[in-house]
Amino acid sequence: MKFIAFLTVLLSLAPQAFSATVTIEGFRNTKGFAAVSVFHEREQRAFPGDAEKAIKTLYVPVPKNSKLEFTLDNMPAGKYAVAILHDEDGNKKLNTVLGYPREGFGFSNNPTILVGAPAFSKCAVELRDDSVVKIKMKYFY
Repeated sequence: MKFIAFLTVLLSLAPQAFSATVTIEGFRNTKGFAAVSVFHEREQRAFPGDAEKAIKTLYVPVPKNSKLEFTLDNMPAGKYAVAILHDEDGNKKLNTVLGYPREGFGFSNNPTILVGAPAFSKCAVELRDDSVVKIKMKYFY
């Protein structure tokens, strides 16, 4: 009986891992690829521009139906923010005109974008089992 109690306590202290489904809609064409960066709250200062500090970065061809869906598996507990760039020319950089993106972009929580990138706190989502993160692409040009 003591062993079962010990095992129960031990398992409750183990770090939890979660999965989440990410759905991105509204790509204007199938050129290039979607560059997706997932940032954990520990690296929130790097959000959204420093993909090297993201917990996961994916480069995925844009599907013909303009909807991309994938699963993030075994993510440690915590808050996350997702940033997407529709890299239409495939140069792995955000092309801009007068400081505004020429290519599509999106963020978890779909914050309103007026000037500059949103803060991590506006895009942060808490992952729980079977979380769904829906992102709508935005284009200025």
